[in-house]
This record gives sequence, C-alpha cells and structure tokens, in this order.
Amino acid sequence: MSYYCPRKLYHYCSEDTFFNIVKTNSIWLSDVSKSNDSSELKWVKGNCKYYILDAWVNYAKSLEKAGHLLDANFDEYEKVANLVDNIYNNETEKCWVFSLSEKKDDLGQWRGYANDGCGVSIEFKSSLFKKLLTDDWIQTITGSAFRFEKILYKEKDVEDLFHNISGLSKINSGMNSDEVIKRLTHATIIALALAPFYKKSAFSEEKEWRLTSSLPTKLLLEGERPDKKLADLDLDYKLNYEYSLSKSNLVSHISLISENLHKYISAIYLGPKCKWSITDVKLFLISQGWIKDQNDNSIEIHYSEATYR
Repeated sequence: MSYYCPRKLYHYCSEDTFFNIVKTNSIWLSDVSKSNDSSELKWVKGNCKYYILDAWVNYAKSLEKAGHLLDANFDEYEKVANLVDNIYNNETEKCWVFSLSEKKDDLGQWRGYANDGCGVSIEFKSSLFKKLLTDDWIQTITGSAFRFEKILYKEKDVEDLFHNISGLSKINSGMNSDEVIKRLTHATIIALALAPFYKKSAFSEEKEWRLTSSLPTKLLLEGERPDKKLADLDLDYKLNYEYSLSKSNLVSHISLISENLHKYISAIYLGPKCKWSITDVKLFLISQGWIKDQNDNSIEIHYSEATYR
C-alpha cells in the first residue's frame, strides 16, 4: 500500500488547535472512534465477513471440482463465520489518526474541519510523516505500527484489500482446511488493521492522507503503550500517549512532539472567515521562535482565496 506522496500536504484545523500546535510544538493523533464521522472503520469491517466467507465457499468449490471432499465438510462454514465474528467482536483496536489533504484551499474542508472557515490550513512537508513509513507486516498485523498512507475510496480498493493485500487470493485446493482457516484469520486481522485507510466515495474529494497508530485494546489493558513502539528509531521527536477531556468525553491521543516541528511547516493559510491578520500570525510565530522576524519567509502566511461568508 505505498503510493506517490506529494511533497506538501495540508492539515485543516480550528484556531484553538493551531494555537496549541505552535505553543506545544506538537501534533495530535486523535482517537478515530471519537471523530465526527460515524462510519469510520466500518466500511472494511462491514465487508469483512462477506469476503472471508466467500473465500471459504470458493475453496470448498475448488475441492469439489477437483474431486475431493472437505476433511471437515460444510460444518466448517459455521466455524469460519464464528471465527470472523470472534475477531470482529473481541479483537478490538484503538486507532489514532492525524489527517491531511492534498488540497490546500478547499471550501468543503474549511467548512468541515476548520471551524466553518474560521480556522487555518497548515502546509506540512510530507518528509515529517515519511519517517514513520514501514513495510513491516508483522507490526501491522499486531497493530503496533505507525503507518502513513493515502485514503482509498473505491469498492475495487476494498476488494483488492481482501483478495490481494490480505492474501485470500493465495488460498487453493492444495491446502487443508486448517491451513485455510489460518490464512482466513490472518487476512481478517490484516484487513481490520488497515481499515483506517478506506473510506466511502462520498469523501473522495478530500484527497486525504493519514498518519495512524493502532494497538489492540487487550494490550492496552495489559499496560502496553503506543508511544513506546518507536523508541529504538533515531527520530527528532518524541511520542506521548495521553488523555484529555473533550466536551466532557474522556478521549485518548498520541502527541508527536518536536522542537523542530516548525521546520516541517512551509506555509499557513488563514480560512475565509478567519479573524486574524497576517501580522497577527507573524507576531505569534516570532514570539514562539518559529520565525526570526517579519522578513523571515521560511513559513509563508496567506489568506484563503475561497469565497465564503
């Protein structure tokens, strides 16, 4: 799941969020289950049982066609259905997300993610997030990896996730039923781990990329922490797993903190309804050491060109 990544990506946020990013030199990966989108993760999960059971039926048919009988007959179908239900219901994960877009001045995202156009869009250099790229499937399966990928929006993408990425297409009549069930389990866990990178086509205009981290709830209950998984890597930032109150809700997040965060930010766009002036923002950035003075253009500041009242 690796794709060409633009050099610059944009994070739409409220005035408060922008203020805290600058003040704390940090960005937050937020608990996706607490987001405003009630369908988060559900598209892949909703298709999981269909694809897993379909793979089992095709396996059974291939055996029949080859003149063989299932060593445990079609009672195994019920076993596979229960397997998927068990993983879906019990192998729950906490997933934290930081979202960006390929679009720097998009009216829909001003409305949806930047306090109805009053906030800002931050232009990040994608090199910050590429440092967290990993092809370690073992980590992905156990849910301990940080991943940075683009969001996919097509039905064909979900089909490809199950058939190719998760390995269902490799099931064949030369396997016994235990081997097949093992592969079905493996495929289910991979699909659920990658669920944050699939959204329905209604969201495709956002052209979203995500930095994510996830960890099974049972490991969190056993004392595991998602901010300890990168301790051995040579990174110029640290991670903190924390909780905060949001509208009286207890919400977890992962803070990515770096004194060099400003070096990964090349521009700031003020929303179409933002009340701040460019001078206001420059003075704020100077006070926080993000730019040296008014002539320092390492972080450019622009007004949105969107027309919106």
